[in-house]
Amino acid sequence: MAKIKQKILTVCHDAGGAEIVSAYVKKHLGRYDFRCLVLGPARTIFKRKGLGRYLIANEQKAKNIINKMSAEDLVLTGTSWASGVENECSQQAKRRGIRTATYLDHWTNYRERFGYPKENWRKHLPDEVWVGDKYAARLVKRYFKNVKYRLMPNLYWQEVKVEYKKLKSKHKKADTILFISEPIVSRDKFFNETDVLKKLLSYLSEKEIKDKIIICYHPSEPKDKYDRLLAQYKNKLNFTKQSKDRLQDFTQAKLVIGMKSMALVIARLCGKITVSFLPNRAAKCPLPFKDIIKIHNVKQLEKIIC
Repeated sequence: MAKIKQKILTVCHDAGGAEIVSAYVKKHLGRYDFRCLVLGPARTIFKRKGLGRYLIANEQKAKNIINKMSAEDLVLTGTSWASGVENECSQQAKRRGIRTATYLDHWTNYRERFGYPKENWRKHLPDEVWVGDKYAARLVKRYFKNVKYRLMPNLYWQEVKVEYKKLKSKHKKADTILFISEPIVSRDKFFNETDVLKKLLSYLSEKEIKDKIIICYHPSEPKDKYDRLLAQYKNKLNFTKQSKDRLQDFTQAKLVIGMKSMALVIARLCGKITVSFLPNRAAKCPLPFKDIIKIHNVKQLEKIIC
């Protein structure tokens, strides 16, 4: 008699968690019985990786699946700012005695992902927190002293390295500057993502940089977000559109500039000169990698670009 596979329900909405969780699903398809509730940007990511047959349509179907799961099964989630679906499914599973785990995909706002500073935010915590590196593990131990954590390989990073190597073999010339956009909230309120891009474009214009420039939008951002700003520089700088595949854009990049995005880590994995630009010294870049150059003044780019 064939052994019954452990059931795993994955729940994701935002892109960061979806990239890692989908990589885990793809790697372990033969080992576990997966069902995936993915909404928002996560849906595109799972489909891109050929996981469409494992997707379920809505939250009600996910709840029905949870009601039929046993204590040996698992509900595995990402985290989201734009949706509470992960927390809701995790809570339902915990009420039924089903094990829950959340894979954290960054190095910021760990408690806030579960509702902090609201009262009783700890009730949203899973049974286990999964992280992919030692830096994240330290943060988990600091913020969640009574929660079990597990150091799990970040399979998304492994996917990136393999896929980038394939793409790079077909594209030899790297002559583009990439700006990685993201919706940010500065703790000191002195700047936002538009301010960062404006300072960058002003500097590149002043230096009469002729390289192509690509604005890579976050999956949650509208593609016309910076239209008014870009129009001011259309006759001074050489803009070109981003492709549908960010890794494809990375193959063309000689320099990648952003703020705090995980995409900067991916650029680093691809061997790119990578810069985090936060135009205020009080703002700290949380990305824990020494080879990501961290600057607070756009003029510090001079030695990097020239």
